[in-house]
Amino acid sequence: IVFSAFLVLLFQKVKIPTLPALCYPAIILLGLACYWWSVPLPVRGFIGVGLFAIAVNLLPTAPSIVKNVLSFAPLKILGQFSFSIYLWQQIFYLKDLPPWLGLNLAIMSGVTSYFLIEKPARLYLNTRAAKTSAVLARKNVSN
Repeated sequence: IVFSAFLVLLFQKVKIPTLPALCYPAIILLGLACYWWSVPLPVRGFIGVGLFAIAVNLLPTAPSIVKNVLSFAPLKILGQFSFSIYLWQQIFYLKDLPPWLGLNLAIMSGVTSYFLIEKPARLYLNTRAAKTSAVLARKNVSN
């Protein structure tokens, strides 16, 4: 998070470089390779996460083909549910289930959790935050 924040601040002062289209998937694949089971934790934590931070912060100047691939509807939907699936996957991973069954149960649980817990909680929190902001704005105007 700190490295990504550093990149955001850096790219506000220095123009974000535009790389050839193949560099973006290469950076992401190298980041994923850092998460191979035998890669030491410090490598994952620094190099793997660092590569993902670089990839995300370079996206504003990415070629349109890269942005179009990332805008592909199934990828966007997967991204929408990914955190909920991530939260549930460990339960099914640790059970002695066939991998296909564990994966399907994790996806179904994650999607269900997204709609029943995450989305309503986000709506509630955003609504409450908007009301609080409006109240604070009115107080500032009246002062």
